[in-house]
Amino acid sequence: MWLDDLRRDMQYALRTLRRAPGFTAVVVLTLALGIGANTAIFSVVHTVLLRPLPYKDSDQLVRVYENVPGSEFGNGKGPNRRFGAMDLRDIVGISGRQRLVTHLATFSLAQMAATTGGDTTRIDGFGVSTNFFSMLGATAAIGRTIADDDAVEGRDHVVVLGYDAWQRFGGSPSILGQTIRFSGGAGTFTGGLVSDLPYTIVGVMPAGFQFPYDNALFWFPRKPTTPANASPGARFNRETIARLAPGATPEAAAAEMASIRAELRGASASTGTPRYELIRLHDELTSPVKPALFVLTGAVGIVLLIACVNVANLLLARTASRQREIAVRAAIGAGRGRLVRQLLTESVLLAALGGTSGTLLAFWGVRLFRGLGATLGRVDLGVTSVFPRLGEIGVDGTVFVFVLALSVATGIIFGIVPALRHSRGDHLDFLRESTGTSRTAVKSVLVVAEMALAMLLLVGSGLLINSFIKLATIDPGFDATHVLTFQVLMSGSPRADAQRSFAESVVERLASAPAVRSVGYARQLPMVQLQDSLTLTIRRNGVDQTLGTGADVRFVSQGYLKAMGIPIVAGRGLNADDGAGRPGAVVINEALAHRDFAGVNPLGEVILLGPQDHRLAFEIVGVAGNVRQFGLDRIPDAQYFIDIRQVPIDPVYRMPPLLPVGAYYTLRTTGDVSQAVNAVRTVVRQLDPNATLDHVATMEEIVSNSIVRPRMYAVLVAIFSAVAVALASIGLYGVMSYSVVQRRREIGIRIALGAQRGQVMGMVLRRSTVLAAIGIAIGLAGAAGVTRFLQGMLFGVTPFDPPTFALVAALFASIALVASYVPARRATSVDPLEALRCE
Repeated sequence: MWLDDLRRDMQYALRTLRRAPGFTAVVVLTLALGIGANTAIFSVVHTVLLRPLPYKDSDQLVRVYENVPGSEFGNGKGPNRRFGAMDLRDIVGISGRQRLVTHLATFSLAQMAATTGGDTTRIDGFGVSTNFFSMLGATAAIGRTIADDDAVEGRDHVVVLGYDAWQRFGGSPSILGQTIRFSGGAGTFTGGLVSDLPYTIVGVMPAGFQFPYDNALFWFPRKPTTPANASPGARFNRETIARLAPGATPEAAAAEMASIRAELRGASASTGTPRYELIRLHDELTSPVKPALFVLTGAVGIVLLIACVNVANLLLARTASRQREIAVRAAIGAGRGRLVRQLLTESVLLAALGGTSGTLLAFWGVRLFRGLGATLGRVDLGVTSVFPRLGEIGVDGTVFVFVLALSVATGIIFGIVPALRHSRGDHLDFLRESTGTSRTAVKSVLVVAEMALAMLLLVGSGLLINSFIKLATIDPGFDATHVLTFQVLMSGSPRADAQRSFAESVVERLASAPAVRSVGYARQLPMVQLQDSLTLTIRRNGVDQTLGTGADVRFVSQGYLKAMGIPIVAGRGLNADDGAGRPGAVVINEALAHRDFAGVNPLGEVILLGPQDHRLAFEIVGVAGNVRQFGLDRIPDAQYFIDIRQVPIDPVYRMPPLLPVGAYYTLRTTGDVSQAVNAVRTVVRQLDPNATLDHVATMEEIVSNSIVRPRMYAVLVAIFSAVAVALASIGLYGVMSYSVVQRRREIGIRIALGAQRGQVMGMVLRRSTVLAAIGIAIGLAGAAGVTRFLQGMLFGVTPFDPPTFALVAALFASIALVASYVPARRATSVDPLEALRCE
């Protein structure tokens, strides 16, 4: 019985909507915007926050961090440090003794050039402990993963390829058993891989498996840690991951680890700060973006509420025009429940049509989201992906269920008020004259509500846009225009001196290329997440004074500062003849000059580097401007630049490996940067035909890459706020137009009695101004209480920034005035005779 009633209601609703195509189109479009925005953001939230990681019992996987007090470093006076890698001796001692942790595994970054079948390409991978894959519960798509005996001395070297690496090398299943050779590793980032030896390919991982980072393309076994090869304090860049026992909490497991370590070391387990921190892997991946996702979810929720209010207003007006039809149905026996059901059926049908259209918009929205989140994808820049699992975001079955539920709920929300209002009371009201005052009051309340919501969203958008503008226009400390950057991985496993000689040859040849103004190279570039901090000793009046804090050291070529456009504010830069028969030359930055040479001219001062028995003297010859090396939002560190030619390779000086993954080259041109790429390829090929040229990017692209996340937030919230403001303006326009229609007779009489058109327009505009003022005031009050949640997303702007609040209020008032002008203008054109004749 109820199915027949539902079928009849649906048929009647379809006929009714077909008779009003304009009304139907406006409602469907309005709902499509609201539902589409919510669906797109839900797709992101579902993938990033709600969907488990694609590993067995992923909620039991944790990253292990160790807090090491400064008393355990050097002279015991250094700052406390936090490592993502455990002391290898503790891994050996703790493994097998814990009840709350079932696995402790390690991984180390390897940046290498790989050659198989004659093809050479740069790929990033990881050296992992043999229990790495079993801990994750991961299996190979082809072949196998790493076994325990793969790391045994004397066994063949093996490697497991990622799906993307497999595709680069042809994508054939016959690749199993073939060998691959790695080269280019001559320093820190080899992950324990042995260059120039054949590695047998034993497996290929499925598409999408890229743990621990998005750039992972291969994995190989590292030699297991034993007490014999674990020297005191050794970590060797082996980051640590663990699997909790069922039911164990990270806090309890961390306490147990600290207790076992204390027993092994004969020390107290209580040091104030917990020795170990165990953070669930999913929480670590999502914590940087979780606040932003909450903000975006709130923003699209506001858009949907405004859409619902707008549609409710439209339905109020339309249902009022159908009062005769409703009265007739009531007169022939339709009860209030029957009328409500019919009106809600129409509302839900409209919402379903809006949800279908919104789903199509969601596909576009997801593509936009992924496009805004696109980065250079380089692990050295620290931003391989703005959002974790960005490539997995899509509209899937769960999202379709969400759309269905949201559409039904939306239909009920915006349809319930008109349905209840027009299904009650005396259904012969349509026969009586009515000014519609009560109906207009309800619509006014609704439009004030949507204007307040739009105002709230517009304030948040204004803050984010203002913040992004401040961040994007900040001086990075160098001139990024017309600068090309790249890296070169030499073939084989060149020694440090060979790498330096190769880099000098590249610079020398490129310096004579057409359109090249200057060229240099360095161990790292600005925005590259690689930092070398060395203890500084200053020689003053013949006395060596060691400073309590170190400084960021940059090993650069002579032409690097000029090529990067880093200004010299005092003294000079690095010269070709520095170090010839005198102390080496060093250029410090302003931050270091202010910190350690306050009130003293630093030029001519001598700083010492290296261990006490092998110190090297460098004379300060210049002061450079501050460079924001690790992000535009980071205050510049104390820093100094040393000519890389003056740094000895002898290990007794304990200097960092000079060019562990190839030098970063900087080339400043006089014109189009892209035209220099061919010249770079030619020079590199001439010097080493088997070298790999990669990480080719302009410095502007690298700087832009560093602000992808704030730009993404600003653009998305700006889009949502623009939609909200447009809907609110349309709502205000609709209310004022409806008011003019309702007051048509009154306006005609006023004009007939001599009212001027300006007075009529002022009457209408005053009403819209009151509505807008109330909406703006409520919106500003709400924004003052809500924008504090944007604190972590803002730079250089407070959540209660008065200029932003004032500017947004003025902008919204102007938009409201424009939206009210057309109905006001229409009111002045009312013909008194025609209005009275209609009445």
